[in-house]
Amino acid sequence: MPDAPRMPRQAFPPLPSMDGVTGKVVDAVADITKQVGEVSGHVEDWAGKGVDWAEQQGLKATEKIVATLEELLGTVEAAVDELLSRGIAERDQLQQALATQLTPEGDLTQSEMLMRRLLQKFSQSVNAFLNAAVSDFGFLANTVRSSGEALGKGLKAAGQKPLNDRLNATLSSSGLWLEDLKSQLTSMEGKLATGGIKTQAGLGSFLQSASRGVCSASEGISKFADLFQKGFRDVSDHLTDAVASRLPADMTAKIYEATSAIQHSVGSIVWKLKSAKRELVLGVNQGIADIANALKMQPSPVVACSVQLPLAVFDVSLEDAGARVFEKRSASTRAAQVSALLLAVLTLGLDALYF
Repeated sequence: MPDAPRMPRQAFPPLPSMDGVTGKVVDAVADITKQVGEVSGHVEDWAGKGVDWAEQQGLKATEKIVATLEELLGTVEAAVDELLSRGIAERDQLQQALATQLTPEGDLTQSEMLMRRLLQKFSQSVNAFLNAAVSDFGFLANTVRSSGEALGKGLKAAGQKPLNDRLNATLSSSGLWLEDLKSQLTSMEGKLATGGIKTQAGLGSFLQSASRGVCSASEGISKFADLFQKGFRDVSDHLTDAVASRLPADMTAKIYEATSAIQHSVGSIVWKLKSAKRELVLGVNQGIADIANALKMQPSPVVACSVQLPLAVFDVSLEDAGARVFEKRSASTRAAQVSALLLAVLTLGLDALYF
């Protein structure tokens, strides 16, 4: 039976120019830098700096920063949408191809030639799927790199070099995990293409190894997502704390409410990234299950990946920042401030419970 034709891959959409965004970062962050200087240290370092400005202009400055980061994150989310859409379509295409190709042409357990032919078709289809995944995640890596560079250049130009260095270190580490993912997937392609399997027993061990391999490789997506989230959260937290550190509780709540939009966008991106991870793992494991079924293999060689939960909602950076803010406020308003912070944290964190 002839192989099902594969649809030609469409070109990735062009990345938008980041030049204008860099200028917006400079403009937004310069307002805070002028009042409090560098914001990568502790709140205590900002005591007595820009208090009047924070009360009068702090919310406007925060909203300007939020709008700029939302524009950057919108670019990344568009890339993740493209990644997830392609992943779903490519998994569906793989399943259709294998349903056609893995139709037995005789008693496979009695014919080494038929078994080898089936393995060849399986390897070709799964390798095409893995090759597409490498390309898809490469597109995502380029998008994140471009957006991170634009944000970093803006932070540095606005006088926030330490914060830029922190962001660069975090995003660079996240990029290494994507490179590790691509390297492992490429290695899997090579093993599938050259695996000289002669017996059914050897085939089971080989397929089980491939299933473990895709689970291991896919963890790079989770590691990338966690570090990406940390990078943008660090920037948001430090800039927000610089404004909110000396404000009364009602104004602090408004500041955190404004910045919750950033946390929501980052959370949405992370959820979609982990959905793309699911499509990758399911695609390969479904292929392995299909060929195992065609060969009547028992037990199944598919390995269930361990479920990786996201980082705790109440992360150290936000919790510590909140604690430092409250240490600077009077005891008479502390109860109201605690309530405001809990409301703000819940606003920032509820969405993440579902990731």
